[in-house]
Amino acid sequence: WQPFAPPQPPAARQVHHHVTGPGANCGAADGISPRAYLEGRNEIPLHVPARVDWAAILADLYGLPSLRERLASWAGHHGFAPAATLDVVMAVNEVATNGLTHGEPPAAVSGWRDGDALIVQVDDQGGIPIPPLAGYLPPGRAWASQRGMWLARQLADVVRVNTADLRTSVRLYFPRGLMHRGARVEVLSPG
Repeated sequence: WQPFAPPQPPAARQVHHHVTGPGANCGAADGISPRAYLEGRNEIPLHVPARVDWAAILADLYGLPSLRERLASWAGHHGFAPAATLDVVMAVNEVATNGLTHGEPPAAVSGWRDGDALIVQVDDQGGIPIPPLAGYLPPGRAWASQRGMWLARQLADVVRVNTADLRTSVRLYFPRGLMHRGARVEVLSPG
């Protein structure tokens, strides 16, 4: 993961039938559908690093309140403003809820930093593949229970998924600079 890195032209040409830019104003006759492209991206393994800031195991939904408190404290400790902290908490809460309700408990949640970005990964033991387009399109009104991935994709900069070896992993990236773009962050001084 490279923060703010533009997509590589070959990848862009794979999923776009018309690409513009310097030397790229051409159609892609051999393009693939977004679904096919995303199915291939699900094959990239997501390994939790050996050193993380914190880790939690959730046996059931009753562990979510303490997870939310831990996330809020961690994000605040790393300089995330209240609105950005809420985005982190909401996105991870939705993914963890999905892992516990649609996957197989327990769900392992790990958090670490990469530069100014907070990264959180949720792993459940269900091994149920997440549909390739999950969260890319807003759910319809009748889909009240299927908003978790869509919400997570709205709140995190990048969401990656992988299903392998009876494990489903969802990794969320929250770059501090991007999470605060356009926000007015006030620093309060004592006294």
